Amino acid sequence: MGAAPCGRQIASRRSRAPEPAPLETLFEQRLAREVALPSRLAELYGSLFLPARSGWPHVIGNFVSSLDGVVALSLSDQTGGGEISGFNAEDQMIMGLLRAIADVVIVGAGTLRSAPRHLWTAEAICRPLAGPYAELRASLGKPLAPLNVVVSASGALDLTLPVFASGKVPALIVTSPAGERRLRESDLPPSVRLAVGGEVGGSAPDANASRRVPPVAPSEQQPASLAPLDPGSAGEAADSGHFEPGRRAEAEAATASQGVYGGEAGLISAGAVLEAVLASQPAEVVLTEGGPRLMSEFLAEGLLDELFLTLAPQVAGREPGAERPGFVAGRHFLPDDPRWGSLVSLKRAGSYLFLRYAFGRR
Repeated sequence: MGAAPCGRQIASRRSRAPEPAPLETLFEQRLAREVALPSRLAELYGSLFLPARSGWPHVIGNFVSSLDGVVALSLSDQTGGGEISGFNAEDQMIMGLLRAIADVVIVGAGTLRSAPRHLWTAEAICRPLAGPYAELRASLGKPLAPLNVVVSASGALDLTLPVFASGKVPALIVTSPAGERRLRESDLPPSVRLAVGGEVGGSAPDANASRRVPPVAPSEQQPASLAPLDPGSAGEAADSGHFEPGRRAEAEAATASQGVYGGEAGLISAGAVLEAVLASQPAEVVLTEGGPRLMSEFLAEGLLDELFLTLAPQVAGREPGAERPGFVAGRHFLPDDPRWGSLVSLKRAGSYLFLRYAFGRR
């Protein structure tokens, strides 16, 4: 797949701008600290505020949704959120910005399968801004690439994929004991580490472990053996937009005590994922890009601090028997256990809205 700018021209949207346009800020809650953005990113995004450092990671989710709440079409050739956003350049710019400030990016196994050539770095999603993103990471004392974390209870992963085999990003696989045994039978690339997540309902780890971990120490984050990032190859799948999985995983079978990740029925809790991450390295900002079942576990366990949600101005529609999930799947919150968010920011580009909500830790 050839190089593509932020935003991709598709048949239904022939006037696609090749680069993002500056966002209009409609509402902004000034939080405790402002991130000093490079001039180009400040011109495009405006001000970016974060809460005060608290000694545990700030966990952010990121999704794009249609007006009727669909985040993935679940078609064999259209499983990601790019079709939902229309490969919107401003949406991808924000996605890159969040990756640029993140120490860790967490995805489910289905998200990986829907974008197998992807690396979860800022420049991979918006190559024209690779320079400003790299400048931002350097100013924050972060290494070239965030830790890429893949959650797979089964351990059924292709270790030849770039996220594992390229050596361009540090990678961590969080799996079950059975998944670990399966992965140990393969040759693990040197930049890949394994962690076993505790079982929900069994000897689950302490979901509050993240609260006891000090802020990130950048010098401890990234192995020195990693290959340098090349924006051209690192972004091989950049024009896939958001990468939520589109596979049905028998959501009806996911009980209130089960975690289900990326088309896999598993028993790895969001708290166990965070604990595995923090045992691997310190982290100040953790970004999760889904899919919907992974997001549901972070919400269920009260471990999601914020959600960045792009609202795309189109209606996707649904039919009986065809799964077109929202950004939460596999759990019910209403009416017994609702999750309310508080609006932090509202930005606009044309008919697109970019919302940011805060959720209190439970």
